[in-house]
Formats: sequence, structure tokens, C-alpha cells
Amino acid sequence: VITDCYVTEDNIVIPEKIEGITVTEIGDEAFKQTNCKSIDMPDSIVKIGNGAFEGAFELTNISFSSSLTEIGERAFYDIDTLTSVNLPDSLISIGNEAFYDCDALTNIKFPNSMEQVGDKAFFSCNAVVTAYISKGITRIGTDAFSSLNSLQSFDVDSSNTAYIAIDGVLFNKDKTELIVYPKEKRNLEYIVPEAVVKIYPYA
Repeated sequence: VITDCYVTEDNIVIPEKIEGITVTEIGDEAFKQTNCKSIDMPDSIVKIGNGAFEGAFELTNISFSSSLTEIGERAFYDIDTLTSVNLPDSLISIGNEAFYDCDALTNIKFPNSMEQVGDKAFFSCNAVVTAYISKGITRIGTDAFSSLNSLQSFDVDSSNTAYIAIDGVLFNKDKTELIVYPKEKRNLEYIVPEAVVKIYPYA
């Protein structure tokens, strides 16, 4: 586990082994408030800890491990320079507030391996235009996609058993709950489907 980072290089390459021991995890707050611009992770990394890159305000590029399964809470909290993330096909869960207030992110596309998106995971990512919900996601946390001021539509894989998008609006699969109506979906009028019995707060 990498627990701290004191280097000042712009581009950081995390080694697969340190003193013969395989690096499998980036620890909590390990790169918090560092001035690195890019991170290259070895494929041995399976977990990014809570707050691992929180406040790394110059970070623009992340090369994720192909074995990564978990991104912890607040891992990339409030990084305005991060324009895109290519999430690996191994990823299963993203923690609460993981990408909170990452204002430069433009699109969100989850791999089919994904199962859970935490509370406020992408809250206030104001440049996001589209969000793709893959087939494996069974839990989207409270306010995970709230306050996305540029969001125009959701796209949900037709094989997803928990969620569905109708005309770009996100619902649960049986269409009884309206979860998120994209802020930039500019309809003069919107008729909520008759089956809906619940509209989420801040939907």
C-alpha cells in the first residue's frame, strides 16, 4: 500500500513493486494536495483509497490499473483540471463523493463491470453533457448525478435490470421512480409518466 507521496514531479509513475513487495493499493490521502499533473498506475493496483487524490488541483491525466475494482470516497474530490476519466473494465464500485465537483469532466461512461455508484459521486460536475449507465449497475446513490448543470441526457444499457432511460430521463426499471431529469434537457413541457409514484429530491 502506498500511504504517502512527497515527490514534486509533474508526472508520477507508480511502480508495480517497492522493495520486492507488490503494490496493490493507493492508500487514503496518499496523493492529497500534491501538484502532480499525471498519474500512471501499474496493473497490480486494485483499490484507490479515500481521498487519495483529493485537492490535487493540477491533475489532468490518469492511467488507471486494468485490475482496479474500487475507487474510494472523495478519491478525486474537487479537481477542476480533470477533463476525462477512462474507467477500466475491472471497476466494480465508486465511493461517495469520489468525483464531487470535478467541474471539467464532460462525459461519464461506466464499464459493464460496474455495480455501485456512491452518494454524490459526481455531484456538481457541471461540464458533464451525457452519462452512460452500463448493464451491471444495480445501485446509484443519493444525489450521485445531482447539480450537473450541463447534463443533457442519460443513456442506459438495455440489459440493465435496475434502471432505464426514457427520452434521456433516468428512471428505475419499472418506471415508478423518476431519479434524474437532466438540467439541460430543455423541454417547454414535460409530462411525468402515469406509473411514477416517486420523484427523487433534486431530480
